[in-house]
Amino acid sequence: MVESAEVRAQEYMIWDGDIAGFGVRLLPSGRRSYLVQYRVGTRSRRLTLGAHGVLTPDQA
Repeated sequence: MVESAEVRAQEYMIWDGDIAGFGVRLLPSGRRSYLVQYRVGTRSRRLTLGAHGVLTPDQA
């Protein structure tokens, strides 16, 4: 699914339906990165785990 996702003019995320907060960020350049979104107090944070291709979804 990550490789078949279309590249758009603006950055967007695809979120996993099974693992809360886990997803892929797709950039207009075509670059794809795995990320985790989590909350610290009232603030929402995003941590980039690594690039798609370097990491598999299972490794991320």
